[in-house]
Amino acid sequence: MIEVFPASADVDRRSEYIQTALKAAPILGTEYHYRTDNGRVLVRVSGKVKPTAAKKVEAAVSAM
Repeated sequence: MIEVFPASADVDRRSEYIQTALKAAPILGTEYHYRTDNGRVLVRVSGKVKPTAAKKVEAAVSAM
């Protein structure tokens, strides 16, 4: 999932909210969070994705 925000502070709040919710309700699963260099885009990847695939997503996001 890709989420775009007006400011990087909004991305911080969203990421923290998601992580808090996932910790409070483990049944929701896990996920990886990556940000683009400008800090306004949050890329969310399901925790069901293998770590090697998640690393590829991380590298692609870093290149944005």
